[in-house]
Amino acid sequence: MQVFALNEESELTNPNILVVGHGPFPVSLVESARMIGGALDNVRALGLQPGVTPNDFAAELRNAIAESAPAIVLTDLFGGTPHNVARLVLREHPDVVLMSAVSLPLLLEVAFADDLSPEALDQMREATAARIVSTSTPSA
Repeated sequence: MQVFALNEESELTNPNILVVGHGPFPVSLVESARMIGGALDNVRALGLQPGVTPNDFAAELRNAIAESAPAIVLTDLFGGTPHNVARLVLREHPDVVLMSAVSLPLLLEVAFADDLSPEALDQMREATAARIVSTSTPSA
């Protein structure tokens, strides 16, 4: 599945992405991605703030989806409230992909992808997981 849109100048643009998670994490993650990848106009963020109920967050998420028309929603934590609310809200949007455990490498992979097929997303997930390494320095 190729997921592109045409902008006002009839140029192909990357698919829209919505990053959802706890507190300021989604906004900070997107800001960090922009330091590396530039403007990333196709990426938006929404954080669940303290004191916001799941129902109120669902309303915020519905508004964010209506405004940004994402092809994919990336959440910070599988099973967390933002992910669970997204899963419920996205029942209304069966064409939108939901993926959890977003990281900076995964966000950059998805933001610049020209293919968001299930196979391509699996490859991106595997590639970013393979980059998780543990290093240690010898003690003095």
